Amino acid sequence: MALLLSANAAATTYCVNDGAELRSALVAAGSNGANDEIRVAIGIHEVNRGDTAFAYSTSEDFGLSIIGGYNSNCTSRTDIASLTVLDGEDQRQVLSLKGSSGSSGFMGVANLLIRNGYSDLQGAGLSIGGPSGFSGSASVLNVIFLENVSTTAIGGLAITTPLGKITALGNLFIANGCAWDYCAFDLLSNAASTTSNPIPVLFGNNTVVDNFCISGAPASCDVTGGRFFGDAHAAFFNNVFAYNEDADLRLQGPNIDLDHNNLLNWIGTPASTNGNVAYVNPLFAGPGNYRLRSDSPLFNAGTIGFYPFYTFDLDGLTRTYGPSVDIGAFENHVAIFGHGFETPF
Repeated sequence: MALLLSANAAATTYCVNDGAELRSALVAAGSNGANDEIRVAIGIHEVNRGDTAFAYSTSEDFGLSIIGGYNSNCTSRTDIASLTVLDGEDQRQVLSLKGSSGSSGFMGVANLLIRNGYSDLQGAGLSIGGPSGFSGSASVLNVIFLENVSTTAIGGLAITTPLGKITALGNLFIANGCAWDYCAFDLLSNAASTTSNPIPVLFGNNTVVDNFCISGAPASCDVTGGRFFGDAHAAFFNNVFAYNEDADLRLQGPNIDLDHNNLLNWIGTPASTNGNVAYVNPLFAGPGNYRLRSDSPLFNAGTIGFYPFYTFDLDGLTRTYGPSVDIGAFENHVAIFGHGFETPF
């Protein structure tokens, strides 16, 4: 996970094998005066108390990376996101990573399945960021958000980095619910563009499907996909939006590019659009399986070269296979015509 590991080059490393150990590592990392890398072993990790299963809070400027897929002694890693599960048990928010006003620490997660969050907090699956004055950056790579529900807004992923950059690549958002809006994700950044980071917000090669407003939600719940809000230059590229209730995406910023996405409908005005399509049926491999069939119009249809993406897809397969990259979180390496693979979730 190069984007995470490079941020924490000199890190204190924790190896965790259960929910209690993960909780303890997050508490220690918040105040130990060091960059931290938490390696999470393959398995299902949960706790039986608290409004949030796993929480990190810091006023320091050091970085934190949480990476799944490790063996029990954390000496080797398998890059298949579904193998390492953080579970809210339909009772609590799953994961919260918070900085403070004036702090600038990096926070990132990778190679995880975050599921069954249930909360009145925004970001029932994962909430990252800080208040006004927080300038830290956030990275979410190859994470599956499955059936997280907020009784307010944002069931899956909430990132609030008022002055920092956001990188969200190769993630899968499935059946996340909310009562207000932005059931899959919400991103906020006012980060300035620089020579080294001309596009501070990158949302690419994600698949956003089957997200919904929960029973009893008001009619104003009309964006079940996601939102970007802020003044930062943001690029949405190579993403699949499909089967979401109401709108897939709300754009609330002056400088947002839409590049090679499958987008059925959006609210707001992008700064530029390029190569976008609107296939109602993107030809996924089968029910509950969001890999692409080889006859999908999104197969080898993404843009490549201008934007970054991670080396592997959610199945641990090479991200680029063939003449171009596939649109969405999975890269097709075989002919998938009929039933395809069995879903691992």
